[in-house]
Amino acid sequence: MPSYFIACYPRPADGKYRFDLDYYLKTHMPMQMEHHRPYGMRSYHVVKCTEESPYVIQTIEYWDDLEKMTEALDHSMEYPLKVLWDDIAVYTDIKNAFAIKGEIQGCWADDGLSRELWLAKGNKHSL
Repeated sequence: MPSYFIACYPRPADGKYRFDLDYYLKTHMPMQMEHHRPYGMRSYHVVKCTEESPYVIQTIEYWDDLEKMTEALDHSMEYPLKVLWDDIAVYTDIKNAFAIKGEIQGCWADDGLSRELWLAKGNKHSL
């Protein structure tokens, strides 16, 4: 079943941190995609969070399935995937980053057609 991996970089309480977003976008994430594509990673979205958010950055990765994602993560401390872990210190000094992973149970996108199908099924209100 398709799955998401969400990397969360918490905003330090003192507001002091280093996060090189340019490096992250141009170097780290393409490297991540290159190494994880064989395991079923299909896309990612990098979100720069607002100042009110408890996070600085969140990266949402879409994978073919949880089993393959878990396999990639289990091998991530071995060469050549270990290079991804070693690269973290290059772009940030945030030490308590964590990840959330799980299988997608449902989704919806407002692409126009979905809305029309929703209304065509007799639903009275618009989404």
